[in-house]
Amino acid sequence: MSFSNYGLYGDSGSTTQPPSSLNNESGVHFQNSSVTSYLSSQRKFAKPLDAGKTELRIDESNFRREDDLESHYRGDVGKKKSAVKSALVNLVKAVVIMMLFAFFVGVVILIVQLVELFHASQIADYNIHIKLSAECEAVAMGINNRVTDMDPNQQINFNITHQPHITLYLTRFISEFRDTIVSDVNNTLISQFNTLNLGNCSISTTTYFNVSGSYAMWDVHNSPCLQGLNNAIVNATSRYVDPRSKSTIPSWVNNLPPQLRQVKVLMIQQYGSPNVFSQFQPHVTIAHDDVTPTQLDSAVRAIGTPVPCTYKLRYVSIGLTGDYGTVLRGKDVAIFDLEQL
Repeated sequence: MSFSNYGLYGDSGSTTQPPSSLNNESGVHFQNSSVTSYLSSQRKFAKPLDAGKTELRIDESNFRREDDLESHYRGDVGKKKSAVKSALVNLVKAVVIMMLFAFFVGVVILIVQLVELFHASQIADYNIHIKLSAECEAVAMGINNRVTDMDPNQQINFNITHQPHITLYLTRFISEFRDTIVSDVNNTLISQFNTLNLGNCSISTTTYFNVSGSYAMWDVHNSPCLQGLNNAIVNATSRYVDPRSKSTIPSWVNNLPPQLRQVKVLMIQQYGSPNVFSQFQPHVTIAHDDVTPTQLDSAVRAIGTPVPCTYKLRYVSIGLTGDYGTVLRGKDVAIFDLEQL
């Protein structure tokens, strides 16, 4: 038998040659020592019994580190959620506080407005005054129109809104006494008619205009009957004046010389008006301009010297007061005709 082309384990082309002698059982003779040496060398490379089995070793420290990281991550997420929740709670609280504050402020404002509205419904600005004769009223309206032509900022309109007049007593009264005021004025005119000789009370304007601040006035000569009428009307009606009027000082009063200002303030504190008793200065207000008062002064100067207007007192009226101390045209509360007393 030849092994020249067949390997020991049947691998074709093996270059490993078997020993030259075979054992006795197969009829092949081997040299024992050589075979034993060969087999021994082959057994050294035999596979172990657990060959093909893989031993898996796990490093638990890695897992612990990952668990720690996950724990830290969850902790951070928890903290972030807690911070967001806290911020939202604080935001809600802030919004609620702002809403409550706004509500409180709104309630306060509403209460103030209601008080002012209530107060406004309880007061009335009355101007107790002498009406001009038809002729003198026409002259005053003409002067007013001429001033307006030269001073566009002039704010009194005798043609539509305002009534030319001579003020006797201008202040703010408590409205619930309206009928009482009307009655007391009527009774005063009756009681003083003969005493003051009101049936023959002559009224005469001056030959000059008086510009003071934002007002242009056509002065009226004071007389015993006019001064006496002012005194009597104030005494009869000042008890019905709104108390707050006695603590409100007009800005123009504060600009007066100290001695005159002191007297005016005293009159306000006692009667709610600066132009009564010793401070009574009868006049017809013909124009007002608090925007460009210098232009008003120039316009009045351009008119020159007015022609005096004289008439006999006939009508005393209680009128509603408009802006700048005017009397609103057609808004008389009561008119007293002295010829009918």
